Amino acid sequence: MPNSRGTTFKNIYSLPRHGPGNRYVFHHLNAPVTEALRRIQFDGIILHYCFLGHRLPRTVNTFKALYNFVETSTAIKIAICQDDYTCNEVLDTWLDELGVNIVYSPITRDLDVLYPRMSQKPGVEFREGLTGYVDDDMLAESFGLPLAERPIDVGSRVRALGPQLGQHGQRKAVVAERFCRAASAEGFVTDFSTDPGQVLLGNDWLRFLGSCRATIGSRGGASVADADGSIKERCLAYLEVHPDAAYDAVKANCFPDTPDDYRFDAISPRLFEAAATRTAQVLARDDYLGLVAHEDYIPLEDDFSNLPEVFTALRCTDTLARLTDNAYRKLIASKRFSYESFATEILGSIPQPGHVDQEAPALIAEHFQALRGFTDLDETLGTLTTQTVKRAIQRHLRNEPAMPLEAQPSPEISATASLVAAEKFLAYPDRAIQFHMLANWARAREPALLKLDLDEILIGHDASLLYTSRSLEQWGFCECILDEPSSR
Repeated sequence: MPNSRGTTFKNIYSLPRHGPGNRYVFHHLNAPVTEALRRIQFDGIILHYCFLGHRLPRTVNTFKALYNFVETSTAIKIAICQDDYTCNEVLDTWLDELGVNIVYSPITRDLDVLYPRMSQKPGVEFREGLTGYVDDDMLAESFGLPLAERPIDVGSRVRALGPQLGQHGQRKAVVAERFCRAASAEGFVTDFSTDPGQVLLGNDWLRFLGSCRATIGSRGGASVADADGSIKERCLAYLEVHPDAAYDAVKANCFPDTPDDYRFDAISPRLFEAAATRTAQVLARDDYLGLVAHEDYIPLEDDFSNLPEVFTALRCTDTLARLTDNAYRKLIASKRFSYESFATEILGSIPQPGHVDQEAPALIAEHFQALRGFTDLDETLGTLTTQTVKRAIQRHLRNEPAMPLEAQPSPEISATASLVAAEKFLAYPDRAIQFHMLANWARAREPALLKLDLDEILIGHDASLLYTSRSLEQWGFCECILDEPSSR
């Protein structure tokens, strides 16, 4: 899964890393479901969010048919979910049909709304599954400067979310922007942005946090349940016509009668990243894994009424040092929220088999032998798509006509430069809207792109893979874009 985010990789591979005494079969949803795979008597089946994320009503039945053998399996079935509020009724029904026993969700409130069937089903257990955990890599290198030497008083990067997530989806960016504006007016050095072009990833993000005395945060999520994804589709269509529409206007035109007061929110991995870099946290008052206000973080009231107290704490290096020491001890040093603890809990939920399955190794070998003709082309197709979109943007900027896909490519420009250049597509707060509009525009200029589902490639889930032309033709997921199967 070469295009997965680091957290997705770490989540998936935490099991073999911290439970090496077991045999694991990793299977991507688009890979062939062989007869051998169906016959393996698994002790546990784990349905990851990069699989369950493919639950759009127009495609989910295809995957249900392919993976119907999971329904009759006697294995313990564990679902690790994220973004539960998107197509939640589709997800709820799917988990029920699959016979899932344990549901991990980052959301801990209003679960009866998101999962009307599973929450009432006898024997089903819901557990909190965080969107990210603490790993050894985060501890291997210290990114934090001494507090007194950090040049930024308050820093953050926040992604503005789309209106389909409701008023709570807007809250995180609104709170952070308002606070940083107030802090700047008080003379604090701030570095805050919601600009996608200023996103910091990986170690660059940790270095940035390590140069900040404090960061601002809150729980993130949604307040609207989009049962089948139709709210998002209506919002995207409306914003294409009314790109400057305020949230209230979008809601009034796209989902006026939908409840918008649920608490589908979750803990962000940023809580751990800030603790690991010993950066103080100003957090909207809420529940953060048992952290205590004034002891582990600086609380910010919803109405900002305690700003003077917050600013007083930010000016005191001793106070910040005490807060960061406490947060580090509880979140990082305790290892309560490590990938190892997560993996241990999951594996502990799968009973040890009463006998050794002598047939399983042979079936696993047979299954992977059958996959040899279905080479993963994600890297090749991803590069092809990226280069084509870049060339389309370049020619647009130069006022040049569109060129066929086989034409000599223009000189490379960075992905960031490409996106920044396409300003008309980046004027929207939601990354999905940006890519949706960019994809439509690129299709109009590049006939070759008509054969690609750019929306799925650009805004699809982290672990989306494409396989050889043979497999694409076999399943009819999309048109074949290659003349011959890959020789890789």
